Formats: sequence, C-alpha cells, structure tokens
Amino acid sequence: MDNLLKPVLDALSGVAYFDDTQISECLIRRIPSKERRLLIKIWSVPTELLVRGLPSSPAPT
Repeated sequence: MDNLLKPVLDALSGVAYFDDTQISECLIRRIPSKERRLLIKIWSVPTELLVRGLPSSPAPT
C-alpha cells in the first residue's frame, strides 16, 4: 500500500502542506472496483492545538 501512498504524498507536498512531517495521520483503503478512483480528504489542525498539544484523556478508572 505504501507504493500507492508515496506518489500522492509527494504530489500534495507544497500544495496541501509544506513538508510531510506535518502529516499526523493517514488512512488508506484499497477497495476492489471496476471504476478507478482516488479520494483525498484533508483536515487542518488548529494552530493552538499544535502549540499546546492535544488534550489528554482522563485515565481509565
């Protein structure tokens, strides 16, 4: 699957982000189909979360 992801990440570099170190999560699904299709969704993380870090979840009791 990484052979499918690498060209996409390279193409988006400089367009959707400055550097791939900014990517925090990727989900890749390969679904057999007669139709060739690529769907890309990009979300932005608010700057204040990048500076402070994500809130911690409470420890399970």
